Amino acid sequence: MSIGGQECPAIPKCISDCAQPESLISKNVNSHQGPGWCHSRCFAYGGTHEFKQAVKASKSINQGTIVVIGGGLTSAQIADLAIRKGAAKVVLICRGYLKTKHYDFPLSWVTKYSNLEKMSFWQEDCPMARLKMVRQARNGGSVNPSTLLLLKKRVAEGTLSLRTHTTVTQAMRDNSTGKWTLHLVHHPANGTKRIEPAEPEVLEDVTFIVASTGGKLDFGSIPFLSSLLHPENGPQRHDHSEHSSKKQSVNVPGVIEGLPLLTEDLQWGKELPLFVMGAYAALELGPDAANLSGSRGGAERIGSKLNELLDNPWFLNPQPSFSKPTHPKKSTRQSIIPSKTTLQPTPSAELSTLGQGEMESIPEDSTAELSAGIEETIEHHEPVTFQGESQSCSTKRGRCAFKMGARERRAGNVGGWYAGLEEVVI
Repeated sequence: MSIGGQECPAIPKCISDCAQPESLISKNVNSHQGPGWCHSRCFAYGGTHEFKQAVKASKSINQGTIVVIGGGLTSAQIADLAIRKGAAKVVLICRGYLKTKHYDFPLSWVTKYSNLEKMSFWQEDCPMARLKMVRQARNGGSVNPSTLLLLKKRVAEGTLSLRTHTTVTQAMRDNSTGKWTLHLVHHPANGTKRIEPAEPEVLEDVTFIVASTGGKLDFGSIPFLSSLLHPENGPQRHDHSEHSSKKQSVNVPGVIEGLPLLTEDLQWGKELPLFVMGAYAALELGPDAANLSGSRGGAERIGSKLNELLDNPWFLNPQPSFSKPTHPKKSTRQSIIPSKTTLQPTPSAELSTLGQGEMESIPEDSTAELSAGIEETIEHHEPVTFQGESQSCSTKRGRCAFKMGARERRAGNVGGWYAGLEEVVI
Protein backbone atom coordinates (compact mmCIF):
# COMPACT_ATOMS: atom_id res chain seq x y z
CA MET A 1 0.00 0.00 0.00
CA SER A 2 1.54 3.25 -1.13
CA ILE A 3 -1.10 5.96 -0.95
CA GLY A 4 -1.23 9.57 0.09
CA GLY A 5 -2.51 10.78 3.39
CA GLN A 6 -6.20 9.94 3.72
CA GLU A 7 -6.35 12.38 6.58
CA CYS A 8 -9.05 14.71 7.77
CA PRO A 9 -8.02 18.21 6.69
CA ALA A 10 -7.41 20.68 9.49
CA ILE A 11 -9.94 23.50 9.15
CA PRO A 12 -9.14 26.77 10.99
CA LYS A 13 -11.47 27.45 13.90
CA CYS A 14 -12.54 30.81 12.50
CA ILE A 15 -13.93 29.05 9.41
CA SER A 16 -15.31 25.97 11.15
CA ASP A 17 -17.43 28.20 13.39
CA CYS A 18 -19.13 29.65 10.31
CA ALA A 19 -19.14 26.51 8.16
CA GLN A 20 -21.95 24.00 7.97
CA PRO A 21 -21.33 20.90 10.12
CA GLU A 22 -22.05 18.44 7.29
CA SER A 23 -19.27 19.93 5.17
CA LEU A 24 -16.74 19.11 7.91
CA ILE A 25 -17.90 15.52 8.51
CA SER A 26 -18.35 14.28 4.96
CA LYS A 27 -15.41 12.50 3.30
CA ASN A 28 -16.41 12.48 -0.36
CA VAL A 29 -14.72 14.35 -3.18
CA ASN A 30 -16.85 17.48 -2.77
CA SER A 31 -16.36 17.69 0.98
CA HIS A 32 -14.39 20.23 3.00
CA GLN A 33 -15.74 23.21 1.16
CA GLY A 34 -18.55 25.62 1.71
CA PRO A 35 -19.97 28.95 0.62
CA GLY A 36 -17.01 31.25 0.07
CA TRP A 37 -14.28 28.87 1.28
CA CYS A 38 -12.57 25.55 0.61
CA HIS A 39 -9.65 23.46 1.80
CA SER A 40 -6.58 23.00 -0.38
CA ARG A 41 -7.45 19.30 -0.63
CA CYS A 42 -10.16 20.26 -3.14
CA PHE A 43 -7.47 21.37 -5.61
CA ALA A 44 -6.42 17.75 -5.99
CA TYR A 45 -9.71 17.26 -7.85
CA GLY A 46 -9.50 20.38 -10.01
CA GLY A 47 -10.47 23.07 -7.52
CA THR A 48 -13.93 24.46 -6.89
CA HIS A 49 -16.26 26.33 -9.20
CA GLU A 50 -16.75 29.13 -6.68
CA PHE A 51 -13.00 29.75 -6.47
CA LYS A 52 -12.81 30.08 -10.24
CA GLN A 53 -15.74 32.48 -10.24
CA ALA A 54 -14.15 34.60 -7.49
CA VAL A 55 -10.89 34.85 -9.44
CA LYS A 56 -12.80 35.71 -12.60
CA ALA A 57 -14.78 38.44 -10.83
CA SER A 58 -11.61 39.91 -9.34
CA LYS A 59 -10.10 39.99 -12.81
CA SER A 60 -13.04 41.63 -14.57
CA ILE A 61 -14.24 44.29 -12.10
CA ASN A 62 -10.97 44.59 -10.13
CA GLN A 63 -12.76 44.04 -6.85
CA GLY A 64 -12.48 41.42 -4.15
CA THR A 65 -9.58 39.81 -2.35
CA ILE A 66 -8.53 36.17 -2.35
CA VAL A 67 -7.17 35.07 1.05
CA VAL A 68 -4.94 32.01 1.42
CA ILE A 69 -4.25 30.76 4.96
CA GLY A 70 -1.12 28.63 5.38
CA GLY A 71 2.67 28.76 5.31
CA GLY A 72 3.58 25.73 3.21
CA LEU A 73 4.42 25.09 -0.41
CA THR A 74 0.80 24.38 -1.34
CA SER A 75 -0.41 27.73 -0.03
CA ALA A 76 2.29 29.56 -2.00
CA GLN A 77 1.39 27.69 -5.17
CA ILE A 78 -2.33 28.44 -4.76
CA ALA A 79 -1.59 32.13 -4.22
CA ASP A 80 0.55 32.20 -7.36
CA LEU A 81 -2.16 30.30 -9.27
CA ALA A 82 -4.79 32.90 -8.36
CA ILE A 83 -2.49 35.70 -9.51
CA ARG A 84 -1.70 33.97 -12.80
CA LYS A 85 -5.41 33.46 -13.43
CA GLY A 86 -5.98 37.19 -13.07
CA ALA A 87 -6.79 37.90 -9.40
CA ALA A 88 -6.26 41.57 -8.63
CA LYS A 89 -5.24 41.09 -4.99
CA VAL A 90 -4.18 38.03 -3.01
CA VAL A 91 -3.32 37.94 0.71
CA LEU A 92 -1.18 35.09 2.10
CA ILE A 93 -1.50 34.73 5.88
CA CYS A 94 1.08 32.72 7.87
CA ARG A 95 0.96 32.22 11.63
CA GLY A 96 4.78 32.14 11.77
CA TYR A 97 7.65 33.14 9.53
CA LEU A 98 7.92 31.71 6.04
CA LYS A 99 10.39 28.84 6.44
CA THR A 100 12.62 28.07 3.47
CA LYS A 101 14.00 24.56 2.91
CA HIS A 102 14.95 22.52 -0.12
CA TYR A 103 12.89 19.59 1.14
CA ASP A 104 10.33 18.96 3.85
CA PHE A 105 13.19 17.84 6.11
CA PRO A 106 16.80 18.96 6.72
CA LEU A 107 19.41 18.10 4.11
CA SER A 108 21.36 16.15 6.72
CA TRP A 109 19.00 13.22 6.06
CA VAL A 110 20.00 12.85 2.40
CA THR A 111 23.53 14.24 2.10
CA LYS A 112 26.92 12.59 2.56
CA TYR A 113 26.60 11.93 6.29
CA SER A 114 22.93 10.95 6.27
CA ASN A 115 23.71 7.66 8.02
CA LEU A 116 24.39 9.58 11.23
CA GLU A 117 20.82 10.87 11.33
CA LYS A 118 19.39 7.49 10.36
CA MET A 119 21.52 5.68 12.92
CA SER A 120 20.22 7.83 15.77
CA PHE A 121 16.68 7.31 14.49
CA TRP A 122 16.86 3.53 14.09
CA GLN A 123 18.59 3.02 17.43
CA GLU A 124 15.53 4.47 19.13
CA ASP A 125 13.10 1.68 20.02
CA CYS A 126 10.28 3.80 21.44
CA PRO A 127 7.67 4.67 18.77
CA MET A 128 6.71 7.89 20.54
CA ALA A 129 10.34 9.03 20.57
CA ARG A 130 10.61 8.29 16.85
CA LEU A 131 7.42 10.24 16.20
CA LYS A 132 8.87 13.20 18.08
CA MET A 133 12.04 13.05 15.98
CA VAL A 134 9.98 12.98 12.78
CA ARG A 135 7.97 16.02 13.80
CA GLN A 136 11.05 17.96 14.85
CA ALA A 137 12.77 17.21 11.55
CA ARG A 138 9.83 18.19 9.35
CA ASN A 139 8.90 21.21 11.50
CA GLY A 140 5.70 22.15 9.71
CA GLY A 141 5.23 23.57 6.24
CA SER A 142 7.95 25.28 4.23
CA VAL A 143 8.72 26.56 0.74
CA ASN A 144 11.75 25.95 -1.46
CA PRO A 145 14.08 28.82 -2.46
CA SER A 146 12.68 29.14 -5.99
CA THR A 147 9.14 29.55 -4.65
CA LEU A 148 10.35 32.16 -2.17
CA LEU A 149 11.84 34.20 -5.02
CA LEU A 150 8.54 33.93 -6.88
CA LEU A 151 6.62 35.22 -3.86
CA LYS A 152 9.00 38.16 -3.51
CA LYS A 153 8.41 38.95 -7.17
CA ARG A 154 4.65 38.94 -6.64
CA VAL A 155 5.00 41.21 -3.60
CA ALA A 156 7.12 43.65 -5.64
CA GLU A 157 4.46 43.69 -8.36
CA GLY A 158 1.80 44.61 -5.80
CA THR A 159 -0.47 41.64 -6.49
CA LEU A 160 0.45 39.73 -3.32
CA SER A 161 0.37 40.83 0.30
CA LEU A 162 2.34 38.60 2.67
CA ARG A 163 1.29 38.66 6.34
CA THR A 164 3.64 36.66 8.57
CA HIS A 165 3.17 36.03 12.32
CA THR A 166 -0.53 36.68 11.83
CA THR A 167 -3.59 34.67 12.83
CA VAL A 168 -7.24 35.02 11.91
CA THR A 169 -9.21 35.38 15.13
CA GLN A 170 -12.66 35.94 13.68
CA ALA A 171 -14.35 35.49 10.32
CA MET A 172 -17.84 36.68 9.39
CA ARG A 173 -19.61 36.27 6.05
CA ASP A 174 -22.45 38.36 4.70
CA ASN A 175 -24.71 35.97 2.84
CA SER A 176 -26.37 38.79 0.91
CA THR A 177 -23.16 40.09 -0.65
CA GLY A 178 -21.05 36.95 -0.32
CA LYS A 179 -18.16 38.91 1.22
CA TRP A 180 -16.06 37.98 4.24
CA THR A 181 -14.80 40.21 7.03
CA LEU A 182 -11.67 38.93 8.75
CA HIS A 183 -10.04 40.08 11.99
CA LEU A 184 -6.26 39.64 11.90
CA VAL A 185 -3.94 39.77 14.91
CA HIS A 186 -0.20 40.25 14.43
CA HIS A 187 2.19 38.58 16.89
CA PRO A 188 5.78 39.61 17.66
CA ALA A 189 8.39 37.76 15.66
CA ASN A 190 10.60 36.98 18.66
CA GLY A 191 7.84 35.12 20.49
CA THR A 192 7.49 37.58 23.39
CA LYS A 193 4.02 38.29 24.72
CA ARG A 194 2.45 41.68 24.44
CA ILE A 195 1.68 43.59 27.59
CA GLU A 196 -1.44 45.01 26.01
CA PRO A 197 -3.62 43.08 23.56
CA ALA A 198 -3.06 44.13 20.00
CA GLU A 199 -5.86 45.79 18.14
CA PRO A 200 -6.99 43.46 15.36
CA GLU A 201 -6.71 44.49 11.77
CA VAL A 202 -9.97 44.30 9.84
CA LEU A 203 -9.74 42.91 6.34
CA GLU A 204 -12.88 43.50 4.31
CA ASP A 205 -14.03 42.78 0.79
CA VAL A 206 -12.81 39.18 0.89
CA THR A 207 -14.56 37.12 -1.77
CA PHE A 208 -12.99 33.69 -1.15
CA ILE A 209 -10.84 31.94 1.47
CA VAL A 210 -8.56 28.95 0.84
CA ALA A 211 -7.47 27.06 3.97
CA SER A 212 -4.14 25.44 3.08
CA THR A 213 -3.54 24.25 6.62
CA GLY A 214 -2.67 20.61 5.99
CA GLY A 215 -4.22 17.78 7.91
CA LYS A 216 -3.61 14.94 10.33
CA LEU A 217 -2.58 11.47 9.23
CA ASP A 218 -5.14 8.91 10.36
CA PHE A 219 -4.47 5.31 9.38
CA GLY A 220 -7.82 4.26 10.79
CA SER A 221 -9.74 6.53 8.41
CA ILE A 222 -8.72 4.52 5.32
CA PRO A 223 -11.96 2.88 4.14
CA PHE A 224 -10.69 -0.60 3.26
CA LEU A 225 -8.90 -0.93 6.62
CA SER A 226 -11.81 0.13 8.81
CA SER A 227 -13.09 -3.45 9.09
CA LEU A 228 -9.76 -4.54 10.60
CA LEU A 229 -9.30 -1.64 12.99
CA HIS A 230 -12.98 -1.35 13.85
CA PRO A 231 -14.61 -4.80 13.51
CA GLU A 232 -17.90 -3.52 14.88
CA ASN A 233 -18.25 -1.24 11.83
CA GLY A 234 -17.61 -4.00 9.31
CA PRO A 235 -20.23 -5.99 7.42
CA GLN A 236 -22.15 -8.36 9.66
CA ARG A 237 -23.12 -11.90 8.66
CA HIS A 238 -26.50 -13.36 9.50
CA ASP A 239 -25.36 -16.97 9.45
CA HIS A 240 -24.05 -18.79 12.50
CA SER A 241 -20.77 -19.92 11.02
CA GLU A 242 -17.43 -19.36 12.62
CA HIS A 243 -16.74 -16.49 10.24
CA SER A 244 -19.69 -14.49 11.53
CA SER A 245 -17.91 -13.54 14.73
CA LYS A 246 -16.54 -10.03 14.97
CA LYS A 247 -13.24 -11.23 16.33
CA GLN A 248 -10.53 -11.10 13.70
CA SER A 249 -8.46 -14.16 12.83
CA VAL A 250 -5.27 -12.11 12.70
CA ASN A 251 -3.70 -9.90 15.32
CA VAL A 252 -3.87 -6.34 14.03
CA PRO A 253 -0.95 -4.19 15.25
CA GLY A 254 -1.58 -0.92 16.99
CA VAL A 255 -1.70 2.62 15.65
CA ILE A 256 0.03 5.53 17.38
CA GLU A 257 -1.40 8.98 16.64
CA GLY A 258 -2.53 7.92 13.19
CA LEU A 259 0.65 6.05 12.19
CA PRO A 260 0.74 2.22 12.10
CA LEU A 261 3.33 0.13 13.91
CA LEU A 262 5.23 -1.70 11.17
CA THR A 263 7.96 -4.31 11.14
CA GLU A 264 11.43 -3.60 9.77
CA ASP A 265 10.20 -4.93 6.42
CA LEU A 266 7.35 -2.36 6.45
CA GLN A 267 4.81 -5.13 6.98
CA TRP A 268 1.76 -4.41 9.10
CA GLY A 269 2.22 -7.31 11.46
CA LYS A 270 3.68 -10.72 10.69
CA GLU A 271 0.33 -12.36 9.95
CA LEU A 272 -1.21 -9.80 7.60
CA PRO A 273 0.06 -9.68 3.98
CA LEU A 274 0.06 -5.88 3.81
CA PHE A 275 3.09 -3.65 3.23
CA VAL A 276 2.95 0.10 3.82
CA MET A 277 4.98 2.86 2.17
CA GLY A 278 4.74 6.62 2.04
CA ALA A 279 3.98 8.94 4.92
CA TYR A 280 2.33 6.15 6.93
CA ALA A 281 5.72 4.38 7.17
CA ALA A 282 7.41 7.32 8.91
CA LEU A 283 7.96 5.38 12.15
CA GLU A 284 10.29 2.99 10.29
CA LEU A 285 11.72 5.06 7.42
CA GLY A 286 12.08 8.42 9.12
CA PRO A 287 11.09 11.98 8.17
CA ASP A 288 11.75 11.39 4.45
CA ALA A 289 9.21 8.56 4.21
CA ALA A 290 6.91 10.58 1.95
CA ASN A 291 9.73 11.72 -0.36
CA LEU A 292 11.74 10.00 -3.08
CA SER A 293 14.57 8.97 -0.77
CA GLY A 294 12.11 7.29 1.60
CA SER A 295 10.35 5.55 -1.28
CA ARG A 296 13.65 4.11 -2.45
CA GLY A 297 14.51 2.83 1.00
CA GLY A 298 11.05 1.35 1.40
CA ALA A 299 11.29 -0.41 -1.97
CA GLU A 300 14.56 -2.03 -0.87
CA ARG A 301 13.00 -3.41 2.29
CA ILE A 302 9.79 -4.64 0.69
CA GLY A 303 11.62 -6.12 -2.29
CA SER A 304 13.95 -8.07 -0.03
CA LYS A 305 11.04 -9.41 2.02
CA LEU A 306 9.07 -10.40 -1.08
CA ASN A 307 12.05 -12.40 -2.33
CA GLU A 308 12.00 -14.40 0.90
CA LEU A 309 8.24 -14.93 0.72
CA LEU A 310 8.42 -16.11 -2.89
CA ASP A 311 11.18 -18.60 -2.04
CA ASN A 312 9.13 -19.99 0.85
CA PRO A 313 5.39 -20.18 0.05
CA TRP A 314 3.57 -18.08 2.63
CA PHE A 315 -0.14 -18.11 3.37
CA LEU A 316 -2.39 -16.37 5.84
CA ASN A 317 -4.01 -19.71 6.74
CA PRO A 318 -1.42 -21.83 8.63
CA GLN A 319 -2.84 -25.07 7.16
CA PRO A 320 -4.03 -24.32 3.63
CA SER A 321 -5.77 -27.03 1.65
CA PHE A 322 -4.84 -26.79 -1.99
CA SER A 323 -3.53 -28.96 -4.78
CA LYS A 324 -0.11 -28.23 -6.16
CA PRO A 325 -0.56 -26.73 -9.62
CA THR A 326 1.13 -28.32 -12.57
CA HIS A 327 3.45 -26.34 -14.78
CA PRO A 328 3.19 -27.43 -18.42
CA LYS A 329 6.15 -25.30 -19.42
CA LYS A 330 8.31 -26.88 -16.77
CA SER A 331 7.36 -30.42 -17.86
CA THR A 332 8.07 -29.51 -21.47
CA ARG A 333 11.53 -28.25 -20.60
CA GLN A 334 12.27 -31.34 -18.56
CA SER A 335 11.19 -33.61 -21.43
CA ILE A 336 13.64 -31.90 -23.75
CA ILE A 337 16.57 -32.54 -21.41
CA PRO A 338 17.80 -36.11 -21.85
CA SER A 339 17.70 -38.29 -18.78
CA LYS A 340 20.73 -39.89 -17.21
CA THR A 341 19.67 -43.37 -18.30
CA THR A 342 19.52 -42.49 -21.99
CA LEU A 343 22.88 -40.71 -21.97
CA GLN A 344 24.68 -43.02 -19.56
CA PRO A 345 27.90 -44.07 -21.30
CA THR A 346 29.21 -47.59 -21.15
CA PRO A 347 31.74 -47.81 -18.31
CA SER A 348 35.29 -48.76 -19.18
CA ALA A 349 35.10 -51.69 -16.74
CA GLU A 350 32.35 -53.29 -18.82
CA LEU A 351 34.36 -52.76 -21.98
CA SER A 352 37.26 -54.69 -20.48
CA THR A 353 35.01 -57.69 -19.91
CA LEU A 354 34.36 -58.17 -23.59
CA GLY A 355 35.59 -61.37 -24.99
CA GLN A 356 38.86 -61.56 -26.80
CA GLY A 357 37.08 -62.81 -29.87
CA GLU A 358 34.67 -59.89 -29.86
CA MET A 359 37.52 -57.42 -29.58
CA GLU A 360 39.40 -59.03 -32.40
CA SER A 361 36.26 -58.95 -34.58
CA ILE A 362 36.03 -55.16 -34.21
CA PRO A 363 38.16 -53.29 -36.73
CA GLU A 364 40.70 -50.72 -35.61
CA ASP A 365 38.71 -47.89 -37.19
CA SER A 366 35.55 -48.98 -35.33
CA THR A 367 37.46 -49.08 -32.02
CA ALA A 368 38.69 -45.53 -32.51
CA GLU A 369 35.21 -44.33 -33.40
CA LEU A 370 33.79 -46.05 -30.28
CA SER A 371 36.31 -44.29 -27.99
CA ALA A 372 35.63 -40.92 -29.60
CA GLY A 373 31.90 -41.46 -29.23
CA ILE A 374 32.25 -42.27 -25.52
CA GLU A 375 34.29 -39.10 -24.87
CA GLU A 376 31.82 -36.98 -26.84
CA THR A 377 28.91 -38.47 -24.91
CA ILE A 378 30.56 -37.72 -21.55
CA GLU A 379 31.37 -34.12 -22.56
CA HIS A 380 27.81 -33.58 -23.77
CA HIS A 381 26.25 -35.24 -20.74
CA GLU A 382 28.00 -33.31 -17.96
CA PRO A 383 26.64 -29.80 -18.74
CA VAL A 384 23.15 -31.22 -19.20
CA THR A 385 23.22 -32.63 -15.68
CA PHE A 386 24.36 -29.24 -14.28
CA GLN A 387 21.64 -27.45 -16.19
CA GLY A 388 19.01 -29.74 -14.78
CA GLU A 389 20.24 -29.13 -11.23
CA SER A 390 20.20 -25.35 -11.64
CA GLN A 391 16.75 -25.55 -13.16
CA SER A 392 15.29 -27.34 -10.15
CA CYS A 393 16.59 -24.57 -7.89
CA SER A 394 15.60 -21.58 -9.99
CA THR A 395 12.13 -22.58 -11.17
CA LYS A 396 10.56 -22.12 -7.76
CA ARG A 397 9.41 -18.62 -8.68
CA GLY A 398 8.83 -18.80 -12.41
CA ARG A 399 10.98 -17.68 -15.28
CA CYS A 400 13.75 -15.94 -13.38
CA ALA A 401 15.14 -15.63 -9.87
CA PHE A 402 16.45 -12.53 -8.14
CA LYS A 403 19.25 -12.34 -5.66
CA MET A 404 20.13 -9.49 -3.34
CA GLY A 405 23.37 -9.17 -1.45
CA ALA A 406 24.01 -7.63 1.93
CA ARG A 407 25.51 -4.54 0.34
CA GLU A 408 22.25 -3.71 -1.40
CA ARG A 409 20.28 -4.21 1.82
CA ARG A 410 22.48 -1.87 3.81
CA ALA A 411 20.80 1.31 4.99
CA GLY A 412 21.73 4.41 3.07
CA ASN A 413 22.67 2.61 -0.13
CA VAL A 414 22.48 5.16 -2.94
CA GLY A 415 22.68 2.66 -5.78
CA GLY A 416 19.29 1.12 -5.10
CA TRP A 417 18.39 -2.51 -4.61
CA TYR A 418 17.69 -2.99 -8.31
CA ALA A 419 21.42 -2.65 -9.03
CA GLY A 420 22.02 -6.00 -7.32
CA LEU A 421 19.43 -7.99 -9.21
CA GLU A 422 20.81 -10.99 -11.05
CA GLU A 423 18.56 -12.71 -13.57
CA VAL A 424 19.04 -16.46 -13.86
CA VAL A 425 17.92 -17.47 -17.34
CA ILE A 426 16.39 -20.91 -17.69
